[in-house]
Parts: sequence; C-alpha cells; structure tokens
Amino acid sequence: MLLLGGRAGDILGRRRVFVAGIILFSVASLLGGFATTQEWLLAARALQGSAAPSSPRRTVPDHHHLPEGPPRNRAMGVYAAMSIGGAAVGLIAGGVLTTYLSWRWCFSSTSRSGSWSR
Repeated sequence: MLLLGGRAGDILGRRRVFVAGIILFSVASLLGGFATTQEWLLAARALQGSAAPSSPRRTVPDHHHLPEGPPRNRAMGVYAAMSIGGAAVGLIAGGVLTTYLSWRWCFSSTSRSGSWSR
C-alpha cells in the first residue's frame, strides 16, 4: 500500500493524494463511530488503513524540496514536535473520551479533525 500511495503521489501530486487520504480517513472514522456490528467496525477500520499510504508519516521523506539548512531543520523540528505532542495528547484524550463518554467518540473526534485540515 505504501508503494501504491507513493506512486499515486508522484503521478497525481502529493497534496492531492494527501487531501484524498485525509478525506478517506475522516469518512472511515465517521463510519466507525456509527458502527453497530463488529463487521461494520472492522470494515471501517480497514478503510482507515487504506488511507495510510497518504498519511503524514509517509510524507516525512518528502522534505527534499526544502533547501538544506535552517528552513529544513526548522520544518523537521516542528514536524517532530507536533508528532510527539499529538501522540501524547491523543493518548490522554482517548482515555478521557472512552472513560467518560464512549469509544465511539474517539472515531467521531478524528472525523472532525480531518474536516479541519486543508
């Protein structure tokens, strides 16, 4: 899947593939939040996995378009800080959501955050 996503990015453009992946992930998250059966939930999770080739982790090696030196270092530093911060906040927020509301809120929150990205 990762090779397919990389090739699609080369042919269609990285931004276009990235936005399509975010939209696909958001729709799959919304479907997962509304799942009433195990099969529906597994299908939604599989759809989320199909959006993985366009994920930000795949775009990290694409920093070659930035000039070497301070701009690239700053971009990679910001990316690393946001990744670490997002992972920490995501774990805590996921625990709070599942403890006090429901596991379904974890899916609906990721579908909302996908609609904010552009």
